[in-house]
Parts: sequence; structure tokens; C-alpha cells
Amino acid sequence: MQHLRDVAKELPMERLLTETDSPFLPPQGKRGKRNEPANVVEVAQALANVRNSTIGEIAATTAANFTRFFRLGAPASPAQPR
Repeated sequence: MQHLRDVAKELPMERLLTETDSPFLPPQGKRGKRNEPANVVEVAQALANVRNSTIGEIAATTAANFTRFFRLGAPASPAQPR
């Protein structure tokens, strides 16, 4: 598990996304229970701890990365005639 934390610490922030492996492998504090997408908060907190950051910074960064990765930003405006 430490290897994963080391990798998470070294990755550039603009490359991070979060997920939960739902419905399998819940976070350590919830082992033995069904994993839920809401547990992504615990994943973000673990990332914040490893990176000496805040959960707010991790949330904002991963949300921006998600938007960019899936190209969900504002649609490109059509080219203007010259």
C-alpha cells in the first residue's frame, strides 16, 4: 500500500483523478461493507494527506482534471467568418 501512496505523492496534480473501485474494495475503514461512489471523499482525503494538501484543493483539482479529460468544458465557439 505504501507504494501506491508514494506514486500518488509524486504524480503531477494535473494528472490526478479519483475513483473508488466501486462496488469492490472499499476504503480501509469500510472493509466488509459494500463500496459506494460516495466513498470517493475518503479517497480524496487520503490523497490530501499523502500530498500535504487539503481535501478542497484535491477536489477542485480532480474536478478540473475530470472536466478536461472528458472534454466537458464549454463548447468551442464556431469559427467567425472573415
